Amino acid sequence: MPLWNRTVLPGVDNLFFVGLYQPLGSIMQPAELQGRIVGEYLAGRLEFPEEARMRADIQAEQRAMQRRYLDSPRHTMQVDFGPFMHRLRRMLAGRG
Repeated sequence: MPLWNRTVLPGVDNLFFVGLYQPLGSIMQPAELQGRIVGEYLAGRLEFPEEARMRADIQAEQRAMQRRYLDSPRHTMQVDFGPFMHRLRRMLAGRG
């Protein structure tokens, strides 16, 4: 499923996904950050980018994953732990 930061389906602003991915590392830390991001968004303290930006980010991430992993059903939900955590932390800090 094409989710922005594996959390938001562009164009649907009231449905969120947490932990719907396969990290190279623990799932608990990024899932906690996703939950915090959703909470901050619902409280009005965090804004998501426009839908077009979200879709462009999703496409860029998909291209990067296609270069890194084999084209197989096993790797359709893969995320790299370090870069993913960095992206989520930057978002919470208001810089991404």
